[in-house]
Amino acid sequence: VANSQELLNEMPPFKIGIIGCGHLGTMILTKLLEISGSFNNLKLMVSTRQPHLLRPFVQEFNVIAEFNNERIVKECDIIFICVLPSQSSEMLKEIRPMALDRLY
Repeated sequence: VANSQELLNEMPPFKIGIIGCGHLGTMILTKLLEISGSFNNLKLMVSTRQPHLLRPFVQEFNVIAEFNNERIVKECDIIFICVLPSQSSEMLKEIRPMALDRLY
């Protein structure tokens, strides 16, 4: 068992990203933080137009918060897209090239 725990600790972090951190994104972030203690090497990243509003999450939980959708798509293993429908078309056009690069 100790060897498997050591192996888990040596693995690179599993990254979960959230694009958009309004009501839905904040709710998802909060729930992920509640269960994050059950996982080894879990890293949470958020891209939002107002990263300064997430300062408490950054300081207390070491969440990465910035306005950088491209970084979320390039680095995260799972991505939650939590933008308003009126913003989705433009945001999806922005991240499409990076998402396609990850598929092939």
